[in-house]
Amino acid sequence: MNLLKFPLLVQHRVYQELSIIELFILSLTSRRVKTFIKLFKWEVHGVLFSFMKKEVYFFFQDSNELWQRNKFQIPLDANFVCYREDETDVFYYHFKRKKFGSTLALEIQQHIFDLFSTASKQLKLIVFIENIQSYRWISSVGRASIPSMRMVALEKFVKRHPTLKYLILREEMPYYLPPTSSIFSLRNLNVYVCEKSFLYYLQYFRGTHAVFEGSVPIVQVHEFIEKWIDGNYYENLKLVHITKTLRGEKFPQELLDRYQVKKQDRSKTPKFFSYNEEDLYYLSDQTNQIAFNGSVFIENKKNDKVASIQFTSK
Repeated sequence: MNLLKFPLLVQHRVYQELSIIELFILSLTSRRVKTFIKLFKWEVHGVLFSFMKKEVYFFFQDSNELWQRNKFQIPLDANFVCYREDETDVFYYHFKRKKFGSTLALEIQQHIFDLFSTASKQLKLIVFIENIQSYRWISSVGRASIPSMRMVALEKFVKRHPTLKYLILREEMPYYLPPTSSIFSLRNLNVYVCEKSFLYYLQYFRGTHAVFEGSVPIVQVHEFIEKWIDGNYYENLKLVHITKTLRGEKFPQELLDRYQVKKQDRSKTPKFFSYNEEDLYYLSDQTNQIAFNGSVFIENKKNDKVASIQFTSK
């Protein structure tokens, strides 16, 4: 059966019965099929490329906000894509390279963007990199999770990805970043801290949202609040999220007793921290917004700003 011989309406009905993954596979069969699939709108929010030691995996995020983790796999520097239905059924799709010197990962990414992006809605692209040596450059990266690497390689990575909105340094870097580092100009930053203080990163951070993984001593939280009240941080700073204290210490209530708590009309306080749409996607994958219930409010009179502070069990 030649699907392309049917009227567009019939083709559309057939395509609607397919998953995003099946549409992608179908688009690899010919240019004409891809062109017809592009005529219709599909609910694809983003795609994740995972660069492992020997292969690249990629997954789709659909309208149900779930990553479709079916097993698409590209062996590094190969000319074919594997789709693993289960342990025994593996399908191979040979991909004719368009440009000499480009990587298959880049061409697949461009194929996906061309297929599912629209003029009004660009796909969101996330990359996870297990080892920087296995990374093959792709464009339009909005969020990246990277391991420890040399400073020169880190700066080069950021500068080669001008669309980067959120960078996750999931291992502590074995050096101090200079104040002029391009890392500090990113809008959103996630840093693993252990030996280095999270305050070191905040003093130079010119972005909006900062998340700190690892372990943070409570004494540093004291110091942070004091410095914030004194107006020591950049004006752009809107959110600081510390995921864990050192050895899981609980925040004592006395931490706030030294500060003058500002009375706030709870009826006028939003229920959740107000990310813009792009930040919400990259920071939280649309699932775990930060609620304001249980917050207390302190005032920075120097800059006429109010901070909402909230402690969870950790």
